[in-house]
Amino acid sequence: MKHSKLKESIKYLSENKDGLCSIQVIIVIMASLLFFNYILESTAISVKTISRRQQVIQERLLGENLFQIIDLYVIKELEDTYNKAGYEVVKVNSDNEIIKLKILRYSCFEFWSKGVNNIGKEISKSKLIKDLDLKYKEIGKIIYTYDDSSEKEYFTMQNYLNTKNIFSSEDFGITIKVTVYTEDDIISYSKDYIFIIPFYTDENISKIKADKDGKLNIKSFEFDETNIVSSEVYYEQY
Repeated sequence: MKHSKLKESIKYLSENKDGLCSIQVIIVIMASLLFFNYILESTAISVKTISRRQQVIQERLLGENLFQIIDLYVIKELEDTYNKAGYEVVKVNSDNEIIKLKILRYSCFEFWSKGVNNIGKEISKSKLIKDLDLKYKEIGKIIYTYDDSSEKEYFTMQNYLNTKNIFSSEDFGITIKVTVYTEDDIISYSKDYIFIIPFYTDENISKIKADKDGKLNIKSFEFDETNIVSSEVYYEQY
């Protein structure tokens, strides 16, 4: 290969007083090309970033809308479970203080073991879900109890709910995970819940004791959004 000497093929600035030397022209052209490529790349990145951000916002809003509906079912299921629990516990106990704690524990167990599945059944046939252009796939749950021992003092995940660690409703936590289909994706939305549930009063228990057969169907509690403390919705996309 023949190597050209730099001075012979390109004039330097000091040797070209009337205008740009060849190397400057090359530098300007290269800089222009790099800058142009940078603009194109930046534009592509920006478009992708904006597009993805819009998608994330849309997915997040979809999850928030979904759980606004699910929250209604959570409140209703919790209310039904807690009101029925009084009759179940009073049947086999007489001491009011024991009854109060056992009703709470029984309710937490029932909500975990059956209630979440009942919510799933309601969601699967809900017109409100269809209005969001979603198709229900499945519901899942993760259970937690609060460990207040000096070494821990935080919620720990449980494979099976042992209610002996529940002394107030704030000792019980649950994650509800709902998987849905969209037109293009499968997405699992999750939300964490802690419940604010008052103990039954002596008056409540007296009414139930007088109506052991449940013929009057006494409704001791009504629940609303103030009875749930929940996290933001988070999701996984498949």
